[in-house]
Amino acid sequence: MISASDLTGRVRGLAVFRLLRHPEAGLLMDVPIFIALSAADHHQIAQSLFSSLEAQATACQFMRVWTNLPGSLQELEDPDLFRRWDHGVIYRVHPKPIGPAWR
Repeated sequence: MISASDLTGRVRGLAVFRLLRHPEAGLLMDVPIFIALSAADHHQIAQSLFSSLEAQATACQFMRVWTNLPGSLQELEDPDLFRRWDHGVIYRVHPKPIGPAWR
C-alpha cells in the first residue's frame, strides 16, 4: 500500500498493489485500488502515487491499474479474473530497448 499526502500532511491518495506472476506477462504489479482525492491538486497526487508505484515495480514489466474498484475481496482472489486483460489499464513499466533489426 502506498499513500500520498498534501503539503499539510493530509492523506490525499491511496494505492493498493500486489506483485503476482501472470501467465502471459510474467511478474505483474496489479493495482486494484488507485484513489487520488484533492480539489486543488489531484493531478499532482495521482502523479506522486504513480511514480511511487513505478519505483516499487522494478522487477515487473507491466503494471495493471484496475479501471473499476473490485466488488469484493473474493474478486481480488479470483484467478480467472486475474488472468484476463479487460479490467484495467496496462502500462509497460520498464520497456526493453529495441535492438537493431539486423541482429
